[in-house]
Amino acid sequence: MSLRGAIFTVYDTKNSLPLELPITKHIDELFRKQKGRIPSEFVFAAENEYGQVREPKKVVAKVKALSETHCDFHDLRRTFATTEEHLDVGSYKLKRLMNHSTGRDDVTAGYIILTAETLRQSAEKIQNYLNSRMIGSNVLDFTKAAHS
Repeated sequence: MSLRGAIFTVYDTKNSLPLELPITKHIDELFRKQKGRIPSEFVFAAENEYGQVREPKKVVAKVKALSETHCDFHDLRRTFATTEEHLDVGSYKLKRLMNHSTGRDDVTAGYIILTAETLRQSAEKIQNYLNSRMIGSNVLDFTKAAHS
């Protein structure tokens, strides 16, 4: 992850291709707060033999319990994809942001180069839309909830 370059790269992906994504302004704020809160080289630090969250099932279960929701990663991906479509971001950017490959029969996709920087505006647009929907009573502060 490069906070200075405002990008992060995921190397261990389902399709085995590295994924470089923009760090949006809001995510940057969250990363910086987290970095100041926990002295670790990892964004998702954990008190285990690895020093990081390797399998998020326990973390997700805790979030579900604290928030009293029943959503999973695919629900979040569906929300993201649907939001992106409603905002007219474009199918090629959608596929890249979700790390989906384009089919071999899509000749046009072979000509399109999407970098983290070219995805930044779309990522910010989606994030701003979703953040505008998270207001007041329907948002849970997990840092407070975890300690209560």
